[in-house]
Amino acid sequence: MISSLGVVALVVLVYFLSNQQGNEPVSPPVSLDIKEYSLTGQVLEASGSRIIFNAGMVFTDRAGQTLFDYVKKTVSITSETQINEAGNRSASLELSEIQKDSEIVVYTSDNPFESDTITARRIEVK
Repeated sequence: MISSLGVVALVVLVYFLSNQQGNEPVSPPVSLDIKEYSLTGQVLEASGSRIIFNAGMVFTDRAGQTLFDYVKKTVSITSETQINEAGNRSASLELSEIQKDSEIVVYTSDNPFESDTITARRIEVK
């Protein structure tokens, strides 16, 4: 027979283990038709036709608490992608001008919560 202290300890253990799952991203409501997402972060690597950067994202843990963390994202650059200085759309930049540690804002129609790789419509370099 299990003592009442043993039952309490078992309940606490089950609760603790069930709340130690991975963090889940905060997804937008399904009813919203989001046309463009923006992600801000710091460049880790820029070469060829891609940028790898740490994007700041909001997550919700199993207990319902909102957390902020950085997630590594890969950005595909196409011939349609516009790259410019932040606040000055007429100041076009080349991908080769984006350096490691640059602060960027990436605009995309891809849902960043569904994939680690997104295609950029526009990139602003701070």
